[in-house]
Amino acid sequence: MPSVAENKQNKRLRILDSAFELFMQRSVNSTAIDDVVKAAGVAKGTFYLYFKDKYDLLNQLIVNKSMGLLRQAYREAFADPDAPIQAQMLCFVDSVIDALERNQPFTALLEKNFSRCFQSILNSEDPAVRDSVDVLLRRMEAGGFDRDRALHTLYLITDLTGSVCFDAIVLQKPFALPEIRPALRAAIAAIMKEGGGAHDQ
Repeated sequence: MPSVAENKQNKRLRILDSAFELFMQRSVNSTAIDDVVKAAGVAKGTFYLYFKDKYDLLNQLIVNKSMGLLRQAYREAFADPDAPIQAQMLCFVDSVIDALERNQPFTALLEKNFSRCFQSILNSEDPAVRDSVDVLLRRMEAGGFDRDRALHTLYLITDLTGSVCFDAIVLQKPFALPEIRPALRAAIAAIMKEGGGAHDQ
């Protein structure tokens, strides 16, 4: 039998999953909280135990879905601990871009807020998430980054990738993804090179 904590987590996840489906089908503006709780099979009062309003729900949903996407990209990119950190980071970005391209409705929902997930990852209470971030930062330090520069670099890469992908995948302007992707990869490679050499300056 599930514990009280598990039941609470299950209800929260049901609300998030139901909201995601409705936001994808109807849009955020066309979805009311009543629609979400009905689809999730919970009372309206239950909704307010976990979320302040619809926009808090949207923010938490973006973080929840983005973290799943980032975890998968992390597993793919950093599977080989002996690969150079610059190559690993480019692989990570490629995995993120591919996932955003495959999930265009989510990318549209995300808008340019992918970097919001970065802060949530840094503040996560999930030990697995904290461990993954710590391992990545240690790898970057081994590649020549100091800790602050590693964090700054991760933020820049996350924000740049999310913003460019939204424009290229959803709006398809000013450049479509096939056109801008090589330049995005080159910019990230330059950011990694600059960050890794910062200790020599």
